[in-house]
Amino acid sequence: TSRLKVLQSLPINLPKTFSSVNHIDVAFLYLLLGLFSAVLGSSMSLLFRLQLTYPVLLTSDLYNSMVTIHGLIMVFFAAIPTAIGFFANMLIPFHCNIPDLLFPRINALSFWLLPLSLTMLLFSLACAGWTMYPPLSRNSANIEYTIFSLHLAGVSSLVSSCNFMVTMISTRALS
Repeated sequence: TSRLKVLQSLPINLPKTFSSVNHIDVAFLYLLLGLFSAVLGSSMSLLFRLQLTYPVLLTSDLYNSMVTIHGLIMVFFAAIPTAIGFFANMLIPFHCNIPDLLFPRINALSFWLLPLSLTMLLFSLACAGWTMYPPLSRNSANIEYTIFSLHLAGVSSLVSSCNFMVTMISTRALS
C-alpha cells in the first residue's frame, strides 16, 4: 500500500497515463521512451568503450551486435521519438487551437508500436554495423528480425506523421 500511496502522490498518474489517448500523455510517453532509449544506448556505448580498454569483457559477436544496436537505438528510438513524437504531440494541438489530435487512438497506437519495435530490436542481436551495409552483415535470422523491427518503427512514424498532417490540414483556418 505504501507504493500505491507514492504513485498517487506523483503529479502524473502513471497507470492512467499508460492507458490514455490524450496528446499530452502520449507526448510524455514519447519523452519517457526517448530518455530510456538514450540511457540504454549510452550504457551500450560505455560498455563497448570499456571493451576497447579491457578486451575480455565481450565476445567479438556481442561487441558487433552492441555497436549495431547502439546506433539504431540512438537514431530511431532516442532522437526521433523525442524530437518528433514529443514536440509534435505537444505543439500541433496548441498551434491549431484544438483540444487534441483528430485521431487520438491512432496517435496512441503509433506510440505503442515503438516499445514493441525496441524490444524486438534488443532481442535480435544483429551483427551488421549501424549502417546495415550488406557486405559487412551476415545473412541470418537476426538481420531479418532487426529489419522487421525497423519496419515496425517506420510504420509507427508513418502513422503518426499522417495523423499530424491530417490534423493540421483539416483544422487550418480558411483564408
